[in-house]
Amino acid sequence: MFKIARSILSFVLPSLTALVLLTSNSTAEPFLLRKRLTRADGLPSNTALSIVCDKQGAFWIVTDKGICLYDGQTLHRIRLPESAVKEEDIAQLEEKLTSCVQDSTGALWFGSASGVIRYIPRTGVWKWYRFKAPNAKPLNQITNLCCDQQGTVWIGTRGGLLRYDAQKDSCLIAFQDAPKESVGGVSIDKIGRMWFAFGKTTLTMYHPQHKTYFSAALKEFPDGFFPYQSLGSDGVWISPVSGIKQMLDVPRLVRFDSARRAFSVSPPALRVAPTFLQGIDIYPLAEDEQGHWLVSVRDYAAGRCENGLYRMKPSLTAPLNVGSAANVADSTRFAARAEFAATAENEVFREQILRGTVWALSRNARSGVVCVGVVNQGVTLLIPTGVQRVAEHKRIGDVLSVRTDTKGRNWCGTYFGVFLQQDTGFVAIPFVQEPPPTANMRRSNVQRSKSTSPNTPNRQQAANVKIPVYDIQESASGGICIASAEGIFRFDEQQRTFVPLAALNEAVGKTTVRKIAFDTTHRELWAIIPSLGVVRCQENGTPLGYFPFSKQTNDSSEQYLGVSTIFSLRFDSYGNLWMGGRETLLRWQRQTGRLERLTELPTTSLTFTPFQFLDATPNYLLTLFWGIGLGIIHVSLPSLTDSLLSRFIRLASLNSKLPDTKLSGIGTTDTTLWWTTYSNGVYRAGYIISDTAGLRLTAPRLILPSDINTSTKGNTEDAINQQSERGWNVGAMASDDKGGILFDYFGDLLRADARARAFTDTARVMSVRYFRNDSAMANVPQHGDTLVCSYNGSFSLACAVVSMIRPERHRLEYFLEDVDNLWNSMQDASLRTVRYSSLPPGNYRLFIRTKAQDPTEDQPLYSENVLTLVISVPYPWWRHPITLGLTFVLLASGFSGLGYAVQHKRALQRIQFLAREKEISDLQRLVAEAQMQTLRLQMNPHFLYNVLAEIQLLVNNNDALATHYITIFSKLLGRVLRQAGKDFVAVSDEVSILKQYMMLEELRNAGKMRCYITMMRREDLQTDEESEADNEDYEAEYWQRREIPTFVLQPFIENAIRHGIRGLKDQDWTIRDQGIVSVQMIEENDTLRCIIEDNGVGREEAMRLKALRSQEQHLSIATTITQDRFHLLRTAFGVQVSVTYTDLYDEQGKAAGTQVTIIIPLKVYPAEKHDTNI
Repeated sequence: MFKIARSILSFVLPSLTALVLLTSNSTAEPFLLRKRLTRADGLPSNTALSIVCDKQGAFWIVTDKGICLYDGQTLHRIRLPESAVKEEDIAQLEEKLTSCVQDSTGALWFGSASGVIRYIPRTGVWKWYRFKAPNAKPLNQITNLCCDQQGTVWIGTRGGLLRYDAQKDSCLIAFQDAPKESVGGVSIDKIGRMWFAFGKTTLTMYHPQHKTYFSAALKEFPDGFFPYQSLGSDGVWISPVSGIKQMLDVPRLVRFDSARRAFSVSPPALRVAPTFLQGIDIYPLAEDEQGHWLVSVRDYAAGRCENGLYRMKPSLTAPLNVGSAANVADSTRFAARAEFAATAENEVFREQILRGTVWALSRNARSGVVCVGVVNQGVTLLIPTGVQRVAEHKRIGDVLSVRTDTKGRNWCGTYFGVFLQQDTGFVAIPFVQEPPPTANMRRSNVQRSKSTSPNTPNRQQAANVKIPVYDIQESASGGICIASAEGIFRFDEQQRTFVPLAALNEAVGKTTVRKIAFDTTHRELWAIIPSLGVVRCQENGTPLGYFPFSKQTNDSSEQYLGVSTIFSLRFDSYGNLWMGGRETLLRWQRQTGRLERLTELPTTSLTFTPFQFLDATPNYLLTLFWGIGLGIIHVSLPSLTDSLLSRFIRLASLNSKLPDTKLSGIGTTDTTLWWTTYSNGVYRAGYIISDTAGLRLTAPRLILPSDINTSTKGNTEDAINQQSERGWNVGAMASDDKGGILFDYFGDLLRADARARAFTDTARVMSVRYFRNDSAMANVPQHGDTLVCSYNGSFSLACAVVSMIRPERHRLEYFLEDVDNLWNSMQDASLRTVRYSSLPPGNYRLFIRTKAQDPTEDQPLYSENVLTLVISVPYPWWRHPITLGLTFVLLASGFSGLGYAVQHKRALQRIQFLAREKEISDLQRLVAEAQMQTLRLQMNPHFLYNVLAEIQLLVNNNDALATHYITIFSKLLGRVLRQAGKDFVAVSDEVSILKQYMMLEELRNAGKMRCYITMMRREDLQTDEESEADNEDYEAEYWQRREIPTFVLQPFIENAIRHGIRGLKDQDWTIRDQGIVSVQMIEENDTLRCIIEDNGVGREEAMRLKALRSQEQHLSIATTITQDRFHLLRTAFGVQVSVTYTDLYDEQGKAAGTQVTIIIPLKVYPAEKHDTNI
């Protein structure tokens, strides 16, 4: 037996870690979801020999038919490479692998009977390490593999201990003086020390950091011992063997005592008699955070338990040891105690997790998921939930109802009866059967009211009959009543039995009762009886009346339910009874005794069914509407036909985002709302109820799923059939007195609280295959690697999304830098391959991640890591920069001579061409200047002609102002003559000429016209504060340094006076005091904006008068000459002058003058360079 055990346990993963489970008391056990994988799912075989969880969280599974990698969704088959040379053909070992381990570099090591194999996924390289000497066969028979904290791989063989030397890339003898015996166990403790078991009696401890080891024989066990793992301790666990059959004893912990330089052995880990486990082998595989073991149990002779995976609580406090005969005698006497034997039988094998022979186990340290290999049953994943299983359906039957009474006791109704939770678990409460009634039951018996109870018939003896219990309620006095398939029963606290309500049984007989409800104020009991309707009676069962499902008489005053089924009953704080029927909400008002119905919700036209009610607050009933979701009902609702119904019945706004609106049960703990669904999902969410917002829910969290193959959790055919018959969750749910929630889940009774984790996980992304131009490559790229792709080719990367809990929730996203603008998202969770083609040459970075987001979640959940790869697309040789550079140099050298000659000739031609062009340009400029001079000479005589005409008019009229007019004219004439030869003139000089001209015009019109000129510098616009420069000398010098073309503004002022002001009629002067011509000069950056505005007749009237005027009376060529001057200024000097006309109107819409805006470029000179002499 010892040899068989040693060979079997050698398949178990050496580097096992603790399993995270949750327990709160002796009657509850952690509830683990199961997910089984078999050959139908892609396993090479249903017998797993070794399992290891890699750094990414994926499981490597070694079977007797090959290797595969499981990422939570897909089983990826890993093939060993084939070779034509038999001595190098690793594929021949595919069905001979026995163990597996991953080292610190990510490489996988596989043990076999013919050596050890190393596989490096990053490079895709496989290597076979073995000794080829004829006498080295035992060294090739691998028994154990383990990797220490320094990354060294230790290899146990049947010929001694080996270790891998990375520098020499070979497997060497670990210690020259170590025994050359079979290594039964290799493990590492929590301190980092290595433990090796040689042969049957020798144990060795090695400290890798100190490079020291200690070896000794355990003399306490002369028949030998069987080594296990360290299980997170500071030593190694062993089991002594005894007898000819080499039977295993209770495991013990061996530690190293550094002070005594010796090994110390602990007492047995389980408090059981030595004879109790005879014929039963216990193999500890892992230890959880609460100190419980996961053990593989094999009963080969005792017949006390089933083979399988169990959860046990070890104890090192038992006063047992194996050191002396006295201790053995003490242990024998201790084992004789009856209570000790009872504890062993009831507790040791109580928590069975899986059935079958367990050979391999591994755990994901991040998510807590455990992968277990069972012989001929494939691989089973154990998914922790943070939920406790209080009772299993195979022991108490499928759960139908649950209740926690005011005393804190938990009651559970099942198909087998009613159970009460005690310290040792749920205990069935027997029923007391009443003799059948002597007369036939009539419906009229229900309608009568009795003031006294009927005589109690003689009770039969209590019997353990199986009666389905559908509902459990508590009366005002604290009594427990149940609704069952045989009527209503009440709990007798003294007799600890359930007795029927005799009065009700006499009235209705032994019939099915689905739901009951107590009116605690009036001490009434209401019940749903499918064969009658809703029955009203006293707490003792005396009938008071009933509401039938359909109309029974022709009496118009008869009240009936009007539905075929009633699902729930609930009294509110006003004493009214609410009933949920199929597609109907009913309320019985105690004050009026009337029955009301509602068949359509005020906010929706969807079909609804109030499936369950719950007291949320004194004013609100939390209601489960089948097919719609959650809602609340204000119990002060005046009438179900009230026009303000929408204010009293309100649905949760989150209903539209719920993944399943077919809710079957609800419950509350503090501010948390729990509910179950028709498809067996369990959810929770925070909730708040207010008069203004109604029912507000936080984002729901899935606690237990409906989409995982939980039907395999029993691993037996009868469990699957029983579950398939039940079909769906009945919605039994109740809050206990410890802040938890009790509910049924696939027939089991579970308990959850705030520690229950959401059924989701954070995924990780890893690559599993790499394709270049659609050809599979041997290497598997890792994070940070560089992939070299061919020019104008393609590459594909098959990824694995590692998620053991909800892999279908995570979708792959990828982004190629400098190519994609946004992240690309896979439309389906099954799509895991990223492909690009025809990328331009260069280096790119590829980012791959996952994204998961339920409809009710506001923020998405991204993967724990982002897989980053560098994609390098090399240039083809004809496009490589070096090639292009050399080609350019050669071409440049080849054409340099010809190019120089051609360029020299073209340069000479260009010089000649430019010379001719310069001559033509100079000639055109001289012509433009000559034309400008001619126009200027034309302008001056025109101006003088107009002035002299005015003087002649004054003389002919004997006007006294003629003399004064001639004086001003003489000054004006002097200024005009001095500027006659200039193209540009200072702004101040131009303004002086304009002022003298306008003075002459004012004298000419004898006070009927006024002219104004204002000038604004650029600095005047930038600040309103007075500066030292605000004086006349500075301003004169300022405008003297700014020049504009000569005689540009005078023609426009002349037009304003002659055609605007003088065109006014006599009636126009009645509304105008005088004609006004204003000139504003505003400096803007490098231009001068001149605004000339008059209040004359406007352009339209002026043009009409001008057409009537004869040519002999006035000949004005100023406008034509001015336009020609603007053209020549642009041609000769590059000066662009713009003119804009604007018609002015008064409030009545009549013409009120004209505004002319002229923008003239300014020439600005420094003060020291400008000549101030005119």
